[in-house]
Formats: sequence, structure tokens, C-alpha cells
Amino acid sequence: MSCDIRIATQSDIPALVDISRHMQDHHGATYFKRALAQRTVFIATTGPHNAGYVHLNFSPAYAYFRQAGIPEIQDLCVVPDHRKQGIGTALVHACMQHAKEKGHMTIGISVALPASFGAAQRLYTGMGFMPDGFGATYDDIPLKKGDIRPVDDLLTLKMIHNL
Repeated sequence: MSCDIRIATQSDIPALVDISRHMQDHHGATYFKRALAQRTVFIATTGPHNAGYVHLNFSPAYAYFRQAGIPEIQDLCVVPDHRKQGIGTALVHACMQHAKEKGHMTIGISVALPASFGAAQRLYTGMGFMPDGFGATYDDIPLKKGDIRPVDDLLTLKMIHNL
């Protein structure tokens, strides 16, 4: 099944909210208005269906990415009924192409460490993303040896890919 991917606009906010609802994230219109003002958001559709979205943040909170000028792919979401059709890969590729067009040589992404994020872990490594070498982070703050944090979706590994 083919999908169309394009940069989202304000008129896409209802579709983005709909995708979020399917993901059980429950982000509302205010979240997406803010996201569209601060980031580049891509939306994927398959025919009349809203299939997924992703954010490309050119000013990420993670200090290493921000200081090195590395844009970060964030909040990749593919509606469950549309998974395993290449939509996630296509959304990541759209971000990579956009960052390259903007003159960036490297792009970043983070992946949570719980097993429920195993598909994303395999997707990103399969696409050639490698750990950035600074270890795990919790809420975008690098962890030091001996730190203890809950194993939730804020415990992540930051990864990079040369464009």
C-alpha cells in the first residue's frame, strides 16, 4: 500500500489529533498548534486514512544534539492498522531528506528502552542509526554511572545517522 507524506499545516490539526487518538496518546489541538509553530511535522496518509506523523525538531532539548546542530526526529507515530507497511520508514526518510535539504550532515533520533519499543529499536538500527556514544538518557539528560531511573518511555538511547 502506498502512502503520501507531506509537511503538515494548521489545516491538518484535526487529522493529527485523530492519529494521536488512535495511538492512545490523546494529544489535543493545542499540542499540535505548538508543534507546528516549533517544528516541522510530517503527516502520512493512505488514501482517505490518516496513517501517521513524525516531528523534526531543529532545536531539540537534548544538549548534545542542540549544541552540535543535529536536528532530532521525535514522536514517530504510525496508527496500529497501518503498521508493517513501510510508513514509519517513509516518515523517517522524509525527515532525513528534509534535514539534508536544510544543510545538515547528521540527524538524531531517540528510542525508549522498554521492550514495548522493540519494533522502533529494530527499525532505527535497521535504517543505520547508531548510538551517539553518550549512553542512556532520562528525559534528555545523560545518565551517570550509578544513576537509578524508572524503566519508562523517558529512559532513552540517543542515536545518530550521517546524511
